[in-house]
Formats: sequence, C-alpha cells, structure tokens
Amino acid sequence: MLPTMSPTPLFLPASRRSAFAIGAFSALCTLGCNPPGPRIDPAMLASYREQFQSSTELAAPVTVAEVRATLEKAEDPAATTPVVLIGQVGGVPNPLEETQPDFPWQTGEATFFLVDQEVASKLAAHLESQGPDHQDCPFCARAIAKSVDSMAAISFRGKDGKPVRIGAQTLFQLEPNDVVVVEGDATLLAGKMLAVDARRIHVKQ
Repeated sequence: MLPTMSPTPLFLPASRRSAFAIGAFSALCTLGCNPPGPRIDPAMLASYREQFQSSTELAAPVTVAEVRATLEKAEDPAATTPVVLIGQVGGVPNPLEETQPDFPWQTGEATFFLVDQEVASKLAAHLESQGPDHQDCPFCARAIAKSVDSMAAISFRGKDGKPVRIGAQTLFQLEPNDVVVVEGDATLLAGKMLAVDARRIHVKQ
C-alpha cells in the first residue's frame, strides 16, 4: 500500500516545492516502480530454460480429456502415465478462486494451469456474445465449475523434487491464452485435478 502523502504546501518557496515533488516521486518509484520479488540469477534462468524448453514441436500431443479418460480407467487411483499434452494457459474465468487466487499461475514457482482449448474457446465465445454486463448466468456458472475437469496443473521441478522457484511467466515468457505442448508424467490428484510433473515445454507460435 502506498503511503499517504500530504499535499505540497502552497506557501513553500518554488525551490522547496520542486525538491518536495522530486522526493515524493522518488518515494513512489521506490515502492511502486521496482519489480516485486527477489532478483533472478540470469545464469540460473538460462540453465532452466535450456533444460525445460523445446524449440521444436513435441510429437503427438493429446488433450486433457484424453489423459483423464486413460487415468480414470486405471485400477490404481494413484497411477501415473507419460503424456504429451496440449492446451492453453488459462483462458477461462478462475474456477479455483479460494485456493488459487493467482490462476492461471502459482506465484513464485514454475507451475501454471493448462486448459483444454475447445472448452476455453466455447466459454470465451459465450462471454463475448453476451457483452461486458453479462452476469448471474447459469450457463457460465456450470461451465466455469466444469472447466476444472478440462485443465491440468503443470509443474516443473528441480533436483530437490520441488517446483522451481521462478514463476512460469518469467521462466518461459508465457502469457495467458498461449498455446503450449508439455511432456511429462500425469496423475489424478484425489481423482479430480490432473497434475503433470513436466520435463519439457514447447510454446506454439
């Protein structure tokens, strides 16, 4: 939160008013202009990008629905399966507001939510057709709740087994609605959320 600043006293001499304004601007920039979070080591960033990013297309990608169907048929509820998964980064209203307020990102770690393109496209088209004042829509409520079944939590982990402590936006230069292909191992968490421990990512142009 920015500090409350009193107005510049009008009775100050011009030179002091100028100094006051410069000082106020400097204080605001110190609080609001600097990028948040710790500085990221460029060498570490380059190393992770070399490890995880693929400049070429990953072969034979499938959708979230196809992966879910495979895992739901498995006898072991904790079964994992290797996948090459395609989808887009976010692209739907946040269906996980209580637990994931920064959707489609996880702040400070290399985790993001990938959404089935067809599901996101249908919901986006509906919202666009209804206009900016559209609200309290039963279709939207059902579609947003259902979209959880059409998404996957994608995490890139370090040698310690924990998600890399760099935001996916920064690490992979991602934007919402970017279409990506991810290679990794998928599992259903508690039979609900599809989670992928990812090894490679290709950002489609």
